[in-house]
Amino acid sequence: MQRLEARYETCAKHYIPPEKCTPEIYQQLKDKDEAPPDSKTATALSAVREYRTRLKNPDSMQVHTAYVTNNGAVCLEICGAECYGRYVRFS
Repeated sequence: MQRLEARYETCAKHYIPPEKCTPEIYQQLKDKDEAPPDSKTATALSAVREYRTRLKNPDSMQVHTAYVTNNGAVCLEICGAECYGRYVRFS
């Protein structure tokens, strides 16, 4: 039963109706979800994690855009709560 529940959760996460989620589709989605990120994605995630540690309220961080340029620069557009509780956008 747990395997079916896991299958349906994975398919629902990818907006596939449970009745259409075949074992083959489930396996493809699971493999894709468990694949390691490519190098640019890993670099962007690392930058997001590093930036998060610098915020006074790291739980308030919202990432709007994150990408890595061809020369390796990481560009982030994030929002976070400032000391008065207002959300401000950082770039």
